[in-house]
Amino acid sequence: MASITASPRVRPVRAPRSERPARVAASTRIAAPTRIAAPARVARPHLHLTGRGRAVILLLIGLVALAVLSVGRSTAFGGAERTGPATSSVVVQPGQSLWQVAQSVAPQADPREIVLRIRELNGLTSSTVLPGQQLIVPRVA
Repeated sequence: MASITASPRVRPVRAPRSERPARVAASTRIAAPTRIAAPARVARPHLHLTGRGRAVILLLIGLVALAVLSVGRSTAFGGAERTGPATSSVVVQPGQSLWQVAQSVAPQADPREIVLRIRELNGLTSSTVLPGQQLIVPRVA
């Protein structure tokens, strides 16, 4: 018969109490951080255009481009045309007064009106002019 031999039982060795970590009461334990759930993303509906919708949008873009070009074109060519009174330029000669310039420009018109128009066209505050000064004068027919 075979004999049964018992092996010695091995017990784990415990560290002395002074080296063991202290137990913390359940009320003083710090809770592990919890993850806050991110707000759910709202799915936006995609914009679906039909063939007719694309055509309408292209037509609108074309009309806006045409309007911008036509405004730019009218200001470019509209600046060359003068809608105000026709004018010309005169250089004041030595000894010549604004009254004499007005009489030489429009001999048949009232010089007072012509002097006033010359002053307005040139931004003059008085009737004093200097020799060699260039003046814009109205053209009278």
